[in-house]
Amino acid sequence: MERRDFSITLLFFCLVYVFTTVAQTKTTAHGLWDLQQCIDYALKTNLQLKQTQLNADLGKVNLTQSEAAVLPAVNSFVSHTYNYGRTIDQYTNTFANSTVLSQNMYISGSLSLFSGLQKYNTIKQNQYTYIANKFDVDKSRNDIALNVANAYLQILLNRELLTIAQNQVAITKNQVERTQKLYDAGAVAKGNLLDLQAQQATDELSAATAQNQVDLAYLALVQYMNLDSVSGFEIQKPELTIPAENILINSPLQIYEQAAKQLPEIKSAEMKLQSARRGIAVAKGGISPQLTLNAT
Repeated sequence: MERRDFSITLLFFCLVYVFTTVAQTKTTAHGLWDLQQCIDYALKTNLQLKQTQLNADLGKVNLTQSEAAVLPAVNSFVSHTYNYGRTIDQYTNTFANSTVLSQNMYISGSLSLFSGLQKYNTIKQNQYTYIANKFDVDKSRNDIALNVANAYLQILLNRELLTIAQNQVAITKNQVERTQKLYDAGAVAKGNLLDLQAQQATDELSAATAQNQVDLAYLALVQYMNLDSVSGFEIQKPELTIPAENILINSPLQIYEQAAKQLPEIKSAEMKLQSARRGIAVAKGGISPQLTLNAT
């Protein structure tokens, strides 16, 4: 009995440890998040980014396959056959009643000597496509970071609008209470009270709409981050210091030229253009004579 009681106690403490660890993990995952944490988490879990990465991996596989296509092709065949009963001996061309054993072996190889440079152009085409896919991954990372930042700022804006709407409800409510007392004392007409009550209802509707906008903004951010639920998720309001000096040093033309050199979508488009040109070369190579070396 003592050993059984010890086992039950040990199992109880193990369960308590597991549930405590899970609770701590959820608290960490759904605590107070700043903008950098949201972006870093989204870059790890976003499904669109993972799909783009898979496309890049597929491009790498296609490149490797096209490079392997230039190697010689070798085929082999081996057979080992037994024939029982009355049959024709293939070596003597006579009938035989005994067991006849036959073995066949076959090896052949082929090498493409010239195919209109199709294989070479295919390799170059897949190289450009693979590079373009990697730039697409960088573009997807930039887009996700930008979308997360936009959703983050949208939450902050909607929370401020909600605070304004709630303050307006409080102000209108105080006016209604004050006018109600004046109306009870006979100092104002009932129309004034009804107007303020209608205004209070309108302000409460605006506050409810503002709350819905906050919830929708949180939902958008959670979707970009691929979190399971909005429950317990809260962002941190950043402390910003606005610099007094002019931070825009470069001219718009300089900014454009710098972006044209660095943006991955522009580099991806250039690589895709080169890949398309190689694809045209592959198609043109199909009309040229083919020269293949075969050996058996």
